[in-house]
Amino acid sequence: MKIALITYSADPARGGAEGYTLELAEALIGRGNDVSVLHYTPLGNNRSTGPNYIQIGKPRRTKAAQYLEFIDAVDEHIAHGQFDIVHAMLPVRRCDIYQPHAGLAIEAINGNNKRRQGLSRFLARIGNQLNSKRQLYARIERDLLALPSPPTIICLSEAMKAKVASAIEPGRIRLPVIYNAVDLDRYDKNRDPAAGAILREKFGITPDQTVALFIAQDFERKGLAVSLKAMAEVRHPALRLIVVGNDKPEPYQRLADTLGISGNVIFAGGVRDPYPFYAAADVVLFPSLFDPFGLVPAESVAMGVPPIVSRQCGVSELLTHNHDALVIENPEQVSELISAINTILQPDVRQRLASNCIQTRQTFSYEKHLDSISQQYDARINTP
Repeated sequence: MKIALITYSADPARGGAEGYTLELAEALIGRGNDVSVLHYTPLGNNRSTGPNYIQIGKPRRTKAAQYLEFIDAVDEHIAHGQFDIVHAMLPVRRCDIYQPHAGLAIEAINGNNKRRQGLSRFLARIGNQLNSKRQLYARIERDLLALPSPPTIICLSEAMKAKVASAIEPGRIRLPVIYNAVDLDRYDKNRDPAAGAILREKFGITPDQTVALFIAQDFERKGLAVSLKAMAEVRHPALRLIVVGNDKPEPYQRLADTLGISGNVIFAGGVRDPYPFYAAADVVLFPSLFDPFGLVPAESVAMGVPPIVSRQCGVSELLTHNHDALVIENPEQVSELISAINTILQPDVRQRLASNCIQTRQTFSYEKHLDSISQQYDARINTP
């Protein structure tokens, strides 16, 4: 099968949808498919030579202009590519499969995905409406979903499916739920047993200290502020927080300083390979305000590192509270996160959760995920 995967960025260091797309490309090739990855920004380093990476579109000055340039180039390439399946991770003008990892753009414009209340939600909505790129995403997405033959929308969780179903015309679009997968060979704590100790030594973290890990590209939505506030209230002398991600750290560095915990927080910046950080961690913090899935908790479970995750993350549908994770109901309630951190700081609790994570990790197997993706490809091809 000849497949085109469409992603704006092909840099695996960004993680999330970008990392997923590149892993999916390699996995599909492993099943004998011919896969091309169409992308706009330069290709990241250290990628395999399996997929056909095709950078398309000319440079433009603004983000909105870059996006338009990219989807124009996508149209042209698809018209001549003779693909059996076009699988897009962002709004384009036409595709067979649409997999919006952050949820629908038209929902984000309304400020719904951040689950804000009152004035906060109103201000988020105004900010979205003033963001020309987000507006453009939403307009292209509306046109895509209004096509006579709209794409199948892959929903990353039941929660995402409910949100999508409420935003579109009922009955016109297939909405299969396919949970994200993790490369279990890559995220295996036994792959490099020394990696965690080496990273701890690099950051001056001693073996008796407890490491909480926060990984995200969107610090606000993923809950870094509430994580810092909870850390300040817990005030465990041996607790250290490592923050990984390409988002702007300055506001959160100032917050950590104001809270008096800057000495216990390490801002590591963006990284190409999060494996050593998972290997060094005792717990992962993921109190996201909303996430259709949430790959970070899935990767941490695969590594045997128990996550604290909010119920607003789709991945929580696959986890069991106080078995392989601690699930908090309201990520904006600092008290809930404080209680969860205090619980997981108990060595016997942490050890039990970590042991159960190893049992749960097969839930995120790529084989099952690929079976489901392939079924949707076949259904699309066989639909008149």
